[in-house]
Amino acid sequence: MFQQTIPAIECSGVTKKFGATTALSDITFSIPRSTTMCIAGANGAGKTTLLKILAGVLRQTSGVIRIGGLTYAEEQQTINQSIGVLLDESFLYADLNLRQNLRYYSNLHGIFNDRESMAKMEELSNVFAVHGWLDEPVRNLSKGSRKKGDIIRLLLHEPSILLLDEPFSALDQASVKKFLEILDALKTTSQATIIFSTHELDVALPACDEMLILKRGKISSILKKGEFSTEIIKENM
Repeated sequence: MFQQTIPAIECSGVTKKFGATTALSDITFSIPRSTTMCIAGANGAGKTTLLKILAGVLRQTSGVIRIGGLTYAEEQQTINQSIGVLLDESFLYADLNLRQNLRYYSNLHGIFNDRESMAKMEELSNVFAVHGWLDEPVRNLSKGSRKKGDIIRLLLHEPSILLLDEPFSALDQASVKKFLEILDALKTTSQATIIFSTHELDVALPACDEMLILKRGKISSILKKGEFSTEIIKENM
């Protein structure tokens, strides 16, 4: 949906304040399409706040964010149709079963339960081993199964930009491996751009093209593939 020559995401001078507390200060960076970036930092560094602002869940206090050259103020609906968001808190409705949730979000993205999307839902539910839970109310699912349901929700409309907060938490190793394979395929075949935060650096490093390190709400360093290691990252956090 977005033009190939325009960066997938641009942040310019983005600052976020909560009352007298500055959570993010002067965040400026640009990410080209078909790139995987990891946001690293200690607890409280601003990782989740930045991802929520990029996802349009929070509004920045100042600065400009462009998603595919567009701003949320101008083109919120267009952006929302093109991004996929995975946050620590689930987007699934607890009183609905998993199948109902996935159909609801498919409809929300204009898919309307066509055969292809329903087949994809069945396929992904098998991949992440939750097919037997599709008709179970979400409130009855374990944290891991609920996370897998949110991942399927994320993938159904094939977003061109994926914003993921701690995407590997609560997942078993087999699901982490499968999720990474799917993300790599999206980047390779669909030129998707992926930004995720994680404390699991051993998982993140092989998957990343760039690493943005936050320290106390400011950018400490932006590193390209080949420039970062666990030791360098920890030194900058």
